[in-house]
Amino acid sequence: MSKKFPQVIFDIAIGGTSVGRITFELFTDITPKTAENFRGLCTGEYGTTTINGNKKKLIYKDSKFHRIIDQFVVQGGDFVNGNGTGNASIYGGQFADENFSRRHACAGLLSMANAGRNTNGSQFFITLKACPHLDGKHVVFGQVIDGMDVVRKMAKVPVDMNDKPKIPVEIINCDQIGDARHYIRNDPFSKDNQLIIKKSELEKQEQIASDLHKEEQEQHRQKLEKLKNQIKQLDQAKQEEDEELQILNQASKKLSQSTQERLKAIQLKMNEARRGNTKAVLEEQIRAEDPNYEKNKKLQKYYEKKEQKLKTLESQGLTKEQTYLNQTASQAEYSKGKQKNKNESFGWDVFNSDSVYKAYEKRCSNLKVDQEHYQKQKENPNIGSLEEGASRLSEDLQKQIEKRAKFSNRRKYNEDEKVDFINDRNKVFNQKLNRAFDPYVQEIRENLERKTAQNF
Repeated sequence: MSKKFPQVIFDIAIGGTSVGRITFELFTDITPKTAENFRGLCTGEYGTTTINGNKKKLIYKDSKFHRIIDQFVVQGGDFVNGNGTGNASIYGGQFADENFSRRHACAGLLSMANAGRNTNGSQFFITLKACPHLDGKHVVFGQVIDGMDVVRKMAKVPVDMNDKPKIPVEIINCDQIGDARHYIRNDPFSKDNQLIIKKSELEKQEQIASDLHKEEQEQHRQKLEKLKNQIKQLDQAKQEEDEELQILNQASKKLSQSTQERLKAIQLKMNEARRGNTKAVLEEQIRAEDPNYEKNKKLQKYYEKKEQKLKTLESQGLTKEQTYLNQTASQAEYSKGKQKNKNESFGWDVFNSDSVYKAYEKRCSNLKVDQEHYQKQKENPNIGSLEEGASRLSEDLQKQIEKRAKFSNRRKYNEDEKVDFINDRNKVFNQKLNRAFDPYVQEIRENLERKTAQNF
C-alpha cells in the first residue's frame, strides 16, 4: 500500500441493509485525470452540473450498481439516470481515454466503463476475475485494497435477463480517506476554474441546440426544394403544351378540316403521354423514398376495385351478400373451386387441424354462450345464476359419455367367415392380396376349368 496514492471508500447496502465497506486505491501516477474524476465524485466537492435542464450533484452517494455479472464485473456510477444510460464527470462532460498501460490482470481492479473511444464519464466497474479482452479498451485507474468480500457479496445478488439486480445494490456513503489530495488542476476550488467548467458546459449545450436547429432547418429546406422542383416541372410541361397549342392554332387556320382533326388527335395523344411521363417520374421518386410504396399501391388498387363493385351493386339495388347474381357461370365455378381448395388437405388425416377443430365445434354445439344474457350479466353480476349453465354442461357431458360407450372400432366377429389366416394381422394382409389379385386369379381358374389356359 503506497501512501502517495489517494484512497476512497464506498459503504454498500444490499436491499437497504448495510453489508460493509470497500476501500479503493487510485493510481494517480499514469492516470491522474481519471483518478481525480473518481475521487472528486466520491467527495462531492465539485458541486452540481446541469443535465437535460436538471441539476445533478456530482457525487456517487445514493447511486446504484445497475449491472452485475457474476464471475465478470459489477458496474455502477450512473447517478444521472441510474440505469446505465447516464454519464457525467467533473470536467463538464465526457473525457478522453488516458492510459491503457495497466491490464485487467486480476480481480478487484477499478476500471472506467465507456461506450467507445474517449467516452469516459462517471460509470466504472470492478473486475471479479482477469479480463484480458478488456485491455486496450477500458482504462484501469485503481484497485480494491480492502472489502473484496463485499464485492463478492454484490456479485451474488440475483439479476434479471438484462443483468440488472433484482435487489437494489446502493452506495449509501462515499468519501476520501485522509487529507492528502492529488489534484490534476492547481486549484480545484478556484472560482475561475469552476467558471471555465460551467462556460464549457454551457457552450456545449448551446452547440447541441444549434446543431439540432440547423438539422431541422436543412430537412425543411430540402422538402421545400423538392416540392418546388415538382411544381416547376409541372408548370414547364403546361407551358410547353400551351405553346404547342398556340402554334397549332395558328397553323390550323391554313389547313383543311380533316388535317386539323388529325393534328388535334395527335396533340391530345402527345399531351397524354407527357402527363403520363411526369406522373411516372414523380412515382419513381416516391418509390425511392418510400420502401412500402408498391405494397400501398396494390392495397389502394384492391380497395378501389372493391369499392367500385359495391357501388355497382348499390346502383342495381343489390346487397353485398347478393354478389353472386352478377357472376357468370365461369366466375361462379372458379369461386367454388377456390373455396374447395381451401380445405383440400381435409380428410387425408383423421387428426388434421381442420377435423380436430370441426369435431370440437360439434362437441360444443350445445354449449354456445347466450350473448344477450352474457352482456346483461356483465352489466349486473346479480342477474341470473350459474346453476342453469352448470346443469346444461353436466347433461351435455353425460350425453357424450353415453355416445362414446356405444362407439367401438372393433370389427364384429362373423362365425361363417372362411378362416384362411393365422392372426388378425395376417387376415388384413390376405384381404389386401385379394383386392389386388382376385380378378386375375378368377380368370386363370376359369381358363383352367375350360382347358383354355395357354402354356408358356
